[in-house]
Amino acid sequence: MKVENYIDQNIKRDRDLLFKIDSFCSQYTGNSSEYRIRNILKSKFDFVDDRLIENFENNPYNLANEIIMRYSRNEKVVKYHLASQFISNDDEVSVFEMKVLNSRSDYVRINGSSYVYEIKTENDTTLRLDSQIKDYEKVFEYINVVVHDKHYDKVQKMLPGKVGIITYTLSNGKFEYSVRKIAAYNKGVQKKAIINSLNGQQLRMLLREYKAIDNTKSVADLRKLCMRVIPKANVLDFYKSSTKKRYELNWESTRMNFGRILPIDLQSYYSKFEDWTSMRGTSAFQLNSEA
Repeated sequence: MKVENYIDQNIKRDRDLLFKIDSFCSQYTGNSSEYRIRNILKSKFDFVDDRLIENFENNPYNLANEIIMRYSRNEKVVKYHLASQFISNDDEVSVFEMKVLNSRSDYVRINGSSYVYEIKTENDTTLRLDSQIKDYEKVFEYINVVVHDKHYDKVQKMLPGKVGIITYTLSNGKFEYSVRKIAAYNKGVQKKAIINSLNGQQLRMLLREYKAIDNTKSVADLRKLCMRVIPKANVLDFYKSSTKKRYELNWESTRMNFGRILPIDLQSYYSKFEDWTSMRGTSAFQLNSEA
């Protein structure tokens, strides 16, 4: 029996099945061993056995990808579909899970401008959205929320007018999205917030670029000096260029191998691309697909 046939027939009978799949997605990381993924699959789902795994080229990663990408409502699935919208864009870099003040952004794009995307799936609440947006508007020029349709009425009332809204639905692996509101330029970017997010090495680079004299080793003093002598526009430009430079190898390798990476492995590959082949061996890529 095909995986989708089993799940489609049993979702109504087993109300916990989708939650089990979401839980499995949360546990799944692409750098987990084949042995571990195989055991988790067999322990979580009573329809998974060695024979079923053999149908997926005896590769438990392939079966995990089929189950998760077809049925999970986890944000990892949404991130893959979001990234696929921008994978062909030249001269820009995307970042997964970037710390931003007291928040952690789901997805960031940097080209000539900076864009942040906060994802709220149908399993999420919007309780933290207000505080997350307040962090993002101190740092990014364009702010977007990507929300399941069920959240739309609520978020359109609670978000500032400058925040873009993208809604989506996921059904049997099919992702459909709609841009409900285009993000407007955020004039609230704060120089202090950006400077406080830079480490000592970055602060010294910023000061050297601006040809400012650096006679101190204290990070606190470096920040005070940057605040005093460097204009906001220069700070913002440096933040974008340094972020882009920091992650450009991750993103370029991800772009080059996008068609060969299992969709559920996208973020894991992005983080571990240099060690991916040695970690995953023959299952590192979908060898029968085009690069």
